[in-house]
Amino acid sequence: MHLRPKHLWVLAASCFLHVQAGEVYGQGKRNVPGKTAPKKAAPAKKKPEPMKIPMGRQEMGACVRPRDGLHKWGFNDSGGLIESNVEHEVQKAGTKWVYVFDPRANKTVVDRFPSPFNDLRCPGDTRPPAAAAAAPAAPPAPLTAPPPRLGAGSAMSQWVERFCKAAEQFPSSSGMEGKQSKKLVARLYKAIKSSKRMKPLTSSDLSVEAAKMLFDHFKETITDAMTHRQVVAPYNVQRKFVERANPPNWKLLKLIGDDIIKRSGVGTTDTAPTVIVRRDAYDALSSAINQFTAQAQPQSMQALKAAYEKAYAGRPSWQQAIAPYFKVQEEEQAEEEEEEEEE
Repeated sequence: MHLRPKHLWVLAASCFLHVQAGEVYGQGKRNVPGKTAPKKAAPAKKKPEPMKIPMGRQEMGACVRPRDGLHKWGFNDSGGLIESNVEHEVQKAGTKWVYVFDPRANKTVVDRFPSPFNDLRCPGDTRPPAAAAAAPAAPPAPLTAPPPRLGAGSAMSQWVERFCKAAEQFPSSSGMEGKQSKKLVARLYKAIKSSKRMKPLTSSDLSVEAAKMLFDHFKETITDAMTHRQVVAPYNVQRKFVERANPPNWKLLKLIGDDIIKRSGVGTTDTAPTVIVRRDAYDALSSAINQFTAQAQPQSMQALKAAYEKAYAGRPSWQQAIAPYFKVQEEEQAEEEEEEEEE
């Protein structure tokens, strides 16, 4: 077959293209007839890395707040409450969780809180406080042996320790309330550090307004500090340390009955000498006092005085606080006896 020049040119171009194609599909080699060029292996897929959650940014809903009005909070490594710049401070403390108030959250979330905040309970949660649940039930202790965590002689709670740290930097302020507050903080701090008792406080030592000022500054730390040292103060003053406490772990225990106050004519029932006690110790103490005073029948003032002295043996500050309520009666009785002798 005779090929013309233009046919030769077409044939040459065709061969050239086939050779190029063979080099591409054969990876530099000509294609072998009947065989296909190997495919390139697909690049290996990278395993997905686990999601890293920045420390201090893990949020959890909580159905109760450690302080009214808080939306977000956390705790440091010593159990202290973080209320401002929460995410940064939690990350700095390395305590992981940021809590956000959510009324729908699981009620058991509070079990993650450090003591004493784990005593908090969500609405409708009837479980006992963590401290009460952890401690085995015990029969009421006599007044001469204070129940654990009642006051003097008991180990300092975290709140008492935090009060002492804050007391060292408590600022001075002007006015009567400011001076009373500064003096009370100094006395309470000294009593805690020296384990010595404090004399009963009167309204001239600490007013209702000064007590409110102190709670606004120290919150529940001063409530627990007053409990720790069994500080005696008027009922209306002590109420300022308890009525806004959260969790409500404390109750007020009047050291003398309202009927005796009325009979004595000394002060009013609102200024009765009172101590702050832990809620889990209140029932035992109240019951013990009632048992002692119930024996004074008929309830003459002399018999009641003897009953209270017996009940408060070993608690000189308590005895000192109730003494004025019997002193008036003793003076009146002495005057009556003198009049009888003259007749």
